[in-house]
Amino acid sequence: MPKKKIEVKTVPLQIRLPEAMLEGIDRAVEIGQGSSRAEIIRIAIANYLKELSITQEMKQRKKR
Repeated sequence: MPKKKIEVKTVPLQIRLPEAMLEGIDRAVEIGQGSSRAEIIRIAIANYLKELSITQEMKQRKKR
């Protein structure tokens, strides 16, 4: 069963990265690990927030 796409409002963000990190992101896109730089960065941030349990905390705040 295909995943249901959920539309989420996004806001623009500008960041500075070391060149080597950007090259790594580009390589990940080249080998098909993501469709774009933006997707790779969004996934990395989401995974980091999950690791810190912040995602769960944010969901609980919304329920209140």
